[in-house]
Amino acid sequence: MNYSAEAKKQICESAADKNDISLLSAVVHTCAGGRKFSGGFELRLTSNNEFLAPLVRRIVDESAPGCFMENDGKEMIIGGETMALMNMLGIVNISVGGEISFVRGIKPALVKSDAGKKAYLKGAFLGAGSFTASSWHLEIGVASEELAADLAELIKKFGLTPHCFKRKDKHIVYLKLADDVIDFFGVVGASKVMLELAGKLAVDQTRRDSARITNLELSNMDRTINVAVAQVEAIRLIESKVGLHSLNDKLYEVAKLRLSEDTLSYEDIAERLSISKGSVKYRLRKIEEEARRLRLADGGKDENK
Repeated sequence: MNYSAEAKKQICESAADKNDISLLSAVVHTCAGGRKFSGGFELRLTSNNEFLAPLVRRIVDESAPGCFMENDGKEMIIGGETMALMNMLGIVNISVGGEISFVRGIKPALVKSDAGKKAYLKGAFLGAGSFTASSWHLEIGVASEELAADLAELIKKFGLTPHCFKRKDKHIVYLKLADDVIDFFGVVGASKVMLELAGKLAVDQTRRDSARITNLELSNMDRTINVAVAQVEAIRLIESKVGLHSLNDKLYEVAKLRLSEDTLSYEDIAERLSISKGSVKYRLRKIEEEARRLRLADGGKDENK
């Protein structure tokens, strides 16, 4: 699955509320360029997301009646009263005297509410976001350091841990923890992707755990198998001769666990029983001593001598 494309599709299909201005501001701030000409100023938005154009067109039609939008291949061209639109979006400030200055960060009024914050993050991901599933790397690349810093602060509001760095002429805001990536997709409303990734993380973790256990077993295979076999034999001898209930409670619980799962390491047993690794070794040693005592009492040979 192309998680980025699917997430953007879900965001575009679900984005329809009173915070459209926050979303459009983020889209324009992250993926738009401008072109000045004799008749005015036009915005050009570049995106490979086929679902973005209808969303932008709807917001422009509903929020900026003095503007219009046209499609030109992969570019969305917004013309008309674009300066008024950019002023509304917090992209520029227009003074009383008509002087225009560009805003390099996020207009605070757009992200006062949680809904506004989420809408802005939706737009930022739609405009400049990407996700690489193999490395669990989600990033949003923007043009200014101020915008990157504001985006990072916005992401932090949802309990996530973003990082920033510069790559050529872009400032990158990124998440590197799998749990943060999953939660981010939940924040921006890509719930299907969030659930898919949660399942992928669980599978990946299982595979890592399996690989770790396999590597551990390979490196200690002979010793581990021999020790475990000897312990199981000792426990079965006690069980057949006098019964495991002849052991005290502490030895009994270790014996039952070792007998039921003979591949468990000392660490695993310690974790299961909430005791130390040293206690596990001590109890299994006591069990083996009891088995040796029974062998000797039965006229057998002590194999440790």
